[in-house]
Amino acid sequence: MTSKFQLLIDGEQCEGSEGAAVDVINPATGDSLGQVAYGSPADIENALVVARRGLQSWQAVPAWERGRILKDAAGIIRRDADRIARILTLEQGKILSQARDEVHRAADFIEWGGEQARRIAGRIVSGRQVGQRIEVQPHPIGVVAALTPWNFPMALAAKKFAGALAAGCAIICKPSQETPGCVLAMGEALLEAGVHPAALAVIFGDANEVSTQLIESPIIAKITFTGSIPIGKRLAATAGRQMKPVTMELGGHAPVIVCGDVDPEAIAELLAQAKFTNAGQICLCPSRFFVEVGIAERFARRFAEVARGLKVGDGLDPSTDVGPLASERRVEAISRLVDDARERGATILAGGERLGDAVSFMLRPSSQEWLAMLPYFMRNLSVLLLQSCPLPMKRQCSRRRTDLNSGCRLMSSPMTARDSGG
Repeated sequence: MTSKFQLLIDGEQCEGSEGAAVDVINPATGDSLGQVAYGSPADIENALVVARRGLQSWQAVPAWERGRILKDAAGIIRRDADRIARILTLEQGKILSQARDEVHRAADFIEWGGEQARRIAGRIVSGRQVGQRIEVQPHPIGVVAALTPWNFPMALAAKKFAGALAAGCAIICKPSQETPGCVLAMGEALLEAGVHPAALAVIFGDANEVSTQLIESPIIAKITFTGSIPIGKRLAATAGRQMKPVTMELGGHAPVIVCGDVDPEAIAELLAQAKFTNAGQICLCPSRFFVEVGIAERFARRFAEVARGLKVGDGLDPSTDVGPLASERRVEAISRLVDDARERGATILAGGERLGDAVSFMLRPSSQEWLAMLPYFMRNLSVLLLQSCPLPMKRQCSRRRTDLNSGCRLMSSPMTARDSGG
């Protein structure tokens, strides 16, 4: 398969004016799927000017009509779900069933935006003086810059399209250049449904240069970003200098607390499946396991058995359980963590080695065991076992689960126990 992934501006796909492009790599094979065009500063400025024009026309569309258009777009995405899911698997690596789930979730987000558009309403507030009434009217904030990642490229972009377009805003989305096809497909679905061409754009380019130009432009009124905490801090600082509001959905280290009164084998099977969904490349995938010492050995043994039994391969193969990691840099990062854990005394219970040839990005699912409460391992290991619990288990872990500098103290924390008290 060869494709050319282009910029989408004013309803037309186009090359970057300077001719720059990079390869989009299939992580299962290492082959190029085609090139994605990189926008120059002039191209980004053109997208901004077009979006300013699109804002004027799109916000004039009645909210009920915007809602109908978005709901129609959701139907188009569902109609084309199999085609888009294949694109997603080819460029991101996740297995095809999970890609289909993501496409349908993206459609759900767009549909939700359509429903919410109908609920946009003002209100009347009583004033301080007798007979005084104050009318509050909602208005679109303006042109929105959306910056989205590679792990759930379509669903996370859909969230941003849905909210902005429902409110009557124009939106410029900069997805990851590693996963351009599925976001472009969603943009085309929105246009087919009736979104004004100037009201949305999909652009690609150097992430630092594009994000800086967008945020510093006086045309941009709001920034929304999903990605890592360090990048989020940098973008928020840039936006702060412009006094522009931001919405940040940043990474986390989701802890799981496993108490001693559960079936450790059954819970290990459940959590291993959760851990290796999308090859573990989800911010909500459990990355730290607090397991009560009395069941730790049984839990670790079954978790490792499940990990060893997972078939790693091409996401298009129906027999594959876990697809490749999304890029070479992810393979290198995980390999460094496994090597470092081994050097520090951890026991590798399963996997951790590279599979296949050097051009694919496949790594066998890994499970490590460490019997000490070390902050380093809390940050990085797939499995962390508690050596002792001098305090009540749930109280102790509820405190330790927020020890990390993760950027957010409210993290997803599944707790498995028969009795939720204590």
